[in-house]
Amino acid sequence: MRHRRQARQDRQERQDRQDRQDRQDRLPDWKEQHNISHRRARARVEHVFARLKKGKILRDCRLKGDGVFWAAGGVAHMHNLALSEA
Repeated sequence: MRHRRQARQDRQERQDRQDRQDRQDRLPDWKEQHNISHRRARARVEHVFARLKKGKILRDCRLKGDGVFWAAGGVAHMHNLALSEA
């Protein structure tokens, strides 16, 4: 009798955990749309840094004190120029 009760409680606990996980996995539509736009912007920035690393630009800048700061500012400025021309 005790084993059946324990098994029933274990099943209920597993179901409760699964229900909580399902509720946590689902996001409201507005938040999902926000995440999509955020992922796209982040991917663009990461691609820029990858290109800078590929050209060894960041390595050269890092050796010159605050060069990364100036390199990132230059990239942002070029990006803004590209947006204004488009």
